[in-house]
This record gives sequence, structure tokens and C-alpha cells, in this order.
Amino acid sequence: MAAAQQAQPSAADLRPNSDFKQQFEERQLFAQPEKASTAYLESQKIARCLNGRGVSDDIIGGALSDDADYTALTTSLKGDSRACLRDTMGGLPMMVSSSLAEERLKDMTFEDRAIEMDMSVAEPFYTPADGVATIDHIGRCMAVYSPGLTNKVFATRPGSDAEMDALALLYRVTWECGVSEVPEGVPTAFQRVALAHALYDWSQL
Repeated sequence: MAAAQQAQPSAADLRPNSDFKQQFEERQLFAQPEKASTAYLESQKIARCLNGRGVSDDIIGGALSDDADYTALTTSLKGDSRACLRDTMGGLPMMVSSSLAEERLKDMTFEDRAIEMDMSVAEPFYTPADGVATIDHIGRCMAVYSPGLTNKVFATRPGSDAEMDALALLYRVTWECGVSEVPEGVPTAFQRVALAHALYDWSQL
């Protein structure tokens, strides 16, 4: 794991057995949106390499998935896919995972707004069991009701004006989720993580 004072995550961030340091770095990036976007860009490089190698979908896992610790991803990058860390400054596992989800979503087609859905499946997908919604639950709600608009966020460059515009439209249109504006205090990179995992998971149901 990169030292706390480093501006960017290093390749060591992707290694297992560094939970405390990884969480510390994530908190640092959460407070610095521009650096978070840069970390996402680096994570995208790693994900493109992994995707080109035909890695299994099993290494994709978000906060609400069954692999929140990214065990399969870090194991892959420590082994046969280690070459994907070359020529990068490293990335956070959550961002590499969501970037890989974006790679998978590129080949999928979605309506901007959902035309119909099975609410018996949709509501359990995005409704928090304890009644406390996180950015991950909001991302799932957005993916359910506005899948195409969610996917359009991933066509933009992290940290760009285009990304902010795509997010603003998504939140404004998706009234069902109760969030009409881009949440303040949550870097767009972390919103993107939630949305990418959400739409990928929803597409697999």
C-alpha cells in the first residue's frame, strides 16, 4: 500500500493483506476529489488490460456483492495478471473492479429509462435491509430506473465536465430514488464506483 503522504495510490494497493492501509488511502481520496478521479483513471488502465486478457467476471465485486474484499481480483493481479500493473501508478481495488464492470457494460444496450420491470426483483435489489441507504443503494436505484442514463456516465472521462453533466442528468431525471442533484461531499469517482457495480449487478439478474 502506498504511504499515506503519497499523492497517488501505488501498485501495492492492489495486494491483499493491507486492509487498514487501503481504507486509510480511500479516506484520503474521499477528501480529495481530483486525486480520486486520477486514481479512477489509473484503475481504468488496469481494467482494460484485465479485460483484454479475458479475465473471469468472478473478479468483479462491489460493496453490496458477495466479494466485498476483492479477494479474487487481488489474487489475479498478484498472479498471472500482474503485468497489468505495469505502466500505471496503481489503483484501488474497488475502482479496478468498477472499471472492469464498465468494460463489460460497453457491449450492452439499455433504455435510458426503464420501460417495465419486475418490482418483486427490483425493490429487494436496491432497498437497504436496515432502512439506511448508502451511495451503493442509491446507485442500485439509479441503475434500476435509469439504466441507459447510468451507462452513459461511463462514456465520460472521470473528473470531467462531461461526467458531471451526465451525473446531473441522471439524478435529475431519476426521481424515484429521491435524490434530485449530484450528492455533495461524495467525489464523483466514488459515485461512479457505486453506479458501475450497480448496473453490472442488475444486468446479471
